[in-house]
Amino acid sequence: MVAPLAVALLDRWSAKAAAGLLTVFAIVLVGNTAAGMNPSYRFPGPPVYGSDTRALTPEVAAAADWLRETQGRRLRIVADRYSGLIFGSFGGQDPVTGSVTFPTYDVYLTQPGRPLPPDLIGQLSAWRFGFLVVDLRMARQVPEIGIYFETNEPIPHNGRPGFTLGQLTKFDNMPGTIKIYNSGHIAIYRFDFATLGHPAIGAMK
Repeated sequence: MVAPLAVALLDRWSAKAAAGLLTVFAIVLVGNTAAGMNPSYRFPGPPVYGSDTRALTPEVAAAADWLRETQGRRLRIVADRYSGLIFGSFGGQDPVTGSVTFPTYDVYLTQPGRPLPPDLIGQLSAWRFGFLVVDLRMARQVPEIGIYFETNEPIPHNGRPGFTLGQLTKFDNMPGTIKIYNSGHIAIYRFDFATLGHPAIGAMK
């Protein structure tokens, strides 16, 4: 209803008045969208953990480059939301960051000393996921946007990290996950599905 009125006014008003009207509409439309975004979305700045737009850090970028250069592109990898963004865009990989029907976050949530969920491991094997990316910051920080993987994740954190360090370092000693990269915060593991009770398939490229 507003658009026909705006067109009629633009036809009748002077060029200066028309420019003013267009400026008002631009402020309303753009400002309305920006008002719903947090500062890290609206403004440039240093990396912020848990921000989609500022997820890039030199450490994560280096890990993504290493995986691409040593293992190839288009690998199916399990990762958190923010590592997945970098490994997918800069690393050229195919990450999965979890969903209700494919809860890959259960790999991270499994307590030390407990086996990984067999149904999930079977699904990962069948769909040829070869690698796991672990960001230890998940045990030390809360993401700026409040989620680690996706909006329906079963990870209540109440202002505290949603994982323990033990949950994220358990893969160092777990049969079936072989560490191939470590940079301090970022670790990459190769799945050994034969050890986990499924046929060894290798990584899809």
